[in-house]
Amino acid sequence: MFSNDWGKPTVVAFVAALAVSHGKVAFSQAVIVGPPPSAGQSSIYVWGNAYHDFPQLYQTGLPATPLLGAISAADSASAGLSTVVLSAIASGRAEAKSVGVSTVASASAYSPYAGYGTGAIASAHAWVVVPFFINHAQFNGTSGTMQALLNISGTVSLGSGLLADPSLGAWSPYSWGQSRVHVSATGLAPGPSGSGHCGHDSFLACRELVTGYVAGSSGFSSSGSGANGNWLLNIPFTFGSWSSYRLDIVAYSNVNAVGGNGTSVSLTGSAKYNQSADWGGITGILDANGSQVTGWSVHSVTGVDLLTPVPEPETYALLLAGLAVVVGVVRNRKTVK
Repeated sequence: MFSNDWGKPTVVAFVAALAVSHGKVAFSQAVIVGPPPSAGQSSIYVWGNAYHDFPQLYQTGLPATPLLGAISAADSASAGLSTVVLSAIASGRAEAKSVGVSTVASASAYSPYAGYGTGAIASAHAWVVVPFFINHAQFNGTSGTMQALLNISGTVSLGSGLLADPSLGAWSPYSWGQSRVHVSATGLAPGPSGSGHCGHDSFLACRELVTGYVAGSSGFSSSGSGANGNWLLNIPFTFGSWSSYRLDIVAYSNVNAVGGNGTSVSLTGSAKYNQSADWGGITGILDANGSQVTGWSVHSVTGVDLLTPVPEPETYALLLAGLAVVVGVVRNRKTVK
């Protein structure tokens, strides 16, 4: 057996060391020499523009350190006998976890007078690279495929509060916006063609959801292959050698509101993927011919258990509810006694 006291990775520390095995096999052909460093980063960018006021904020951070950032822009200007108050708010959150990533981006803009515009941009990006080592005395040195699930959930929205311009008989001809999320991962099957923003990640397959409003149009449109779901990853590796996989998620919202003729215009957008993408656990190991393999073991960096799915929020809620019931029963029994 091998010692699992590898310590913390040199670049990013995740949590206590863990080695797990599946089945019984004599590890006699591969020597596990400590894992290569994991890597990852969170970043957020938020920007607001309200006439003379245009603050912005950019931050980066390492995994296990959630980034939070919010700004607001507000300004006033004279428009005839009226005082125009413009406002914009942008906020972002990003976190690269040990086996998953999450992002939230929200933006809103408000303009109450014709010709005066305001806008907000929020972008949150998180990615993580996790090393892993799959050992099998028979197959070490040959190629294989690790099959695992990736659980993705969240919402993309745009347009709450956008008003039509009665004088023009149409929606605001100058306001526009877009909210989107795209998720990429090693071994993720590509979505249907036509997902333009996924083309930014040429090294990984990608899925995305985009919703947008174009200036002067009569409504909103959605495009993309869709991101939510439990997706199967087919991650290539070599038995008996260190390999790695990468998870990457970007949430983005950009809104711009320009007042119509005497009509207030507000536009909000958000991409909330604050629970995803989460590792769903290994479902199988395939050899070079695509046949299922048994008797393997998997090792990773400090605190990463690739066999166990990350519980979804609903699971935590059920666990807490069950715990509350148990506590109540125990208290009732004590009272009866």
